[in-house]
Amino acid sequence: MRLENRTALITGAARGLGADIARLFAAEGARVLITDVDAAAAAALADDIGGLSHPLDVTREDSWRTALAFAQEKLGGLSILVNNAGIPVGGPFEDTTLADWRRAFAVHADGAYLGCRLALPLLRESQPAAIVNMASIAAHHARPEMAAYGASKAAVCALTRSVALHCTQNGWDIRCNALLPAYADTAMVDSFAPTMPGDILRQKLGAQLPMGRIATAREIAEGALYLASPASSFMTGAELRLDGGLSAR
Repeated sequence: MRLENRTALITGAARGLGADIARLFAAEGARVLITDVDAAAAAALADDIGGLSHPLDVTREDSWRTALAFAQEKLGGLSILVNNAGIPVGGPFEDTTLADWRRAFAVHADGAYLGCRLALPLLRESQPAAIVNMASIAAHHARPEMAAYGASKAAVCALTRSVALHCTQNGWDIRCNALLPAYADTAMVDSFAPTMPGDILRQKLGAQLPMGRIATAREIAEGALYLASPASSFMTGAELRLDGGLSAR
């Protein structure tokens, strides 16, 4: 019960990595608020794990304020924020439109910025507290077809460091760290090559990593749990790279 008596808001948690993080946090004792633009799917998962749900569009400040007010009312505050919401944005660089670029930054960078800034008053009331920002190893290992995705995730890493220093400068016990996975076995992976059989796609992606396979969603969720729990109490402004050895090259 590593998160006993803790309260957590997780964005983009109706499916994929967010759902696995929500399940693990709940199993470890946290009271979990599942947020997502897909309100019905968020509610279904909340019923399944005994949590709460609320619709949230991470690109909108008013949506954040409503969700955080709900957290204050129903959870009595907030001690963990996981900025997990993400979208796949890929394709040849010259085919990447300005709309694609802006959408990637709106969901990843703007979403994390709004979450960190607007949740800080609640987190200050529940110290010690933790923020986990979902970045990506694409922030450091560029691919020509992932310019918008990688650049927006690099912005999340820079934001994480600034928020961490802001909190320490003010003497708050609020840690802010980034989680940088490589490919993980979720539905988002299938969007990389929609016409390719899923098992073949996963084999090809895994072959790009030194460990020879992609991560399970549970392995990434365990990383989020570590960053959110007291086990990482001396860690802030850092990046946890769960990339199957890619960074070692």
